[in-house]
Amino acid sequence: MATTTTAPDAGRVRRLRLGPAALRRPLAIAAIAVGVVLVEVVVARGLTGPQSVRLLALVAAVAGMALAFRFPLAVAIALLVIAGSLFHSAYFTWSVGPVQLHLEEIVLLALGVVAVVAPKRQTWGGAAGLALAAFLAIATFCAWLGVQDGRVAVDDAFNWARPFAFYGIFWIVLRLFPDARSLRRLLIAGLVCGAITGVLALVMQFTGSLTDVFQGSGGQQIYTQATQAGLGGLKRIRQPGLAFSYILFWWSIVAALTWRGRFRMLMWALVTASALNIVLSFNRNMWVGVLVGLGLVLILGGVRLRHRLLVGLAIGLTGVVLLFTAVVNSGNTQRLDPIVERAATVVTPRQIGEESSLRDRANETAQAWRTVKANPVFGVGAGADYGVRFNHEEGNGIWVNTTQRFLHNQWLWLLLVGGVPALVAFAAFLGVVLAKAWGPGRTVSQTALGAGIAMICLSAFVMPYLGVEEFCLAIGVVAGAIVASRDLARRA
Repeated sequence: MATTTTAPDAGRVRRLRLGPAALRRPLAIAAIAVGVVLVEVVVARGLTGPQSVRLLALVAAVAGMALAFRFPLAVAIALLVIAGSLFHSAYFTWSVGPVQLHLEEIVLLALGVVAVVAPKRQTWGGAAGLALAAFLAIATFCAWLGVQDGRVAVDDAFNWARPFAFYGIFWIVLRLFPDARSLRRLLIAGLVCGAITGVLALVMQFTGSLTDVFQGSGGQQIYTQATQAGLGGLKRIRQPGLAFSYILFWWSIVAALTWRGRFRMLMWALVTASALNIVLSFNRNMWVGVLVGLGLVLILGGVRLRHRLLVGLAIGLTGVVLLFTAVVNSGNTQRLDPIVERAATVVTPRQIGEESSLRDRANETAQAWRTVKANPVFGVGAGADYGVRFNHEEGNGIWVNTTQRFLHNQWLWLLLVGGVPALVAFAAFLGVVLAKAWGPGRTVSQTALGAGIAMICLSAFVMPYLGVEEFCLAIGVVAGAIVASRDLARRA
């Protein structure tokens, strides 16, 4: 049975005060994080500029590394903002020869150097770290084999495998943030990144002026009626911060139920914004995942948390019912109808089966299985052609038949990336993490974090979450927080 400790250091949570003195350090960290972003932008632009600008970039790079060594937590928060909030992966990108340089990768590399050279704790995560290292090594080797065999071009292999690097944040968390306070601040920062996108998703329902600013290069962040993918009068918003809203959803609710003082009100505000983010994504797999996460927290969280959670859910459902009743009585249901219709398909499998997107995924899954059976040991490598094509709109009504290099079923995709060894290694990594989250002596905080990882594991059967930059980052952060907090409890 779970203990009643809600965070890596619940006692300190209860003594939090949100007065000017208490806010001074978080604001200082935020200011440093902004400074880090500006420095790294100068570095990236300098690499593509003339000689004088490159010299300035060198100075900025030295300053950025100094900041990373002196303020690693602020730099880590800057990484979460860059890669896991409002900005799609191509937002901060510059060309350096044939390579597209991403700002978030520069920040990740700087943190990695600090974690190796000046760690606060000498650890690589034990069995979980070993399994993750094995997975990355296998994926890299199989990508190289794919290039050597001519199945995939070098740039495709590199670009489709590079998001895996963000799993490395797991080791960064373990080695640089082994204390309870740093872990808590890092998780809250991730939750804030998700909450900001939730607020943006709500604002964008009433304005179209921001669509071009925050739309991804592939047009997959914001769906509107104009793209024939909107739902009724609503836009489907899927910004990078959705990853943190999803994985930290039940952790945020557990914190809001168990923490004390005015800090609890802040957590409830973040919970509300995160819920908006998930609802307005119109991701049915996430809606189902949230329900599964609820079941896990109720089963594993202990009697006291179970009681608080059920009471909180009853109050929340009452509020939702009252909201829907007021809207229905007003006769203005146009904006709520798409949510109701989308939710109804979750409990009507026949209607889901009639959707073309599901049929397309069934076809791609069947072709992927045939490719896996022909290449069970090493797969075909990340970014390789496995025999599926789709029509991609290039703009101005021009459609191009394109090779599909991803797969919605991410567990099957891992078999394509690195064969059975890659799948086994990655499953072992998450399995060890979940065993720590749900093992004897667990806290309710660890239980909720484990539920978040389990939710992504479930959703990964139908959506590409295991090979996307922001989800790799979110999984790495949460997995690192679980292992670090368990190690902290063991040392105590």
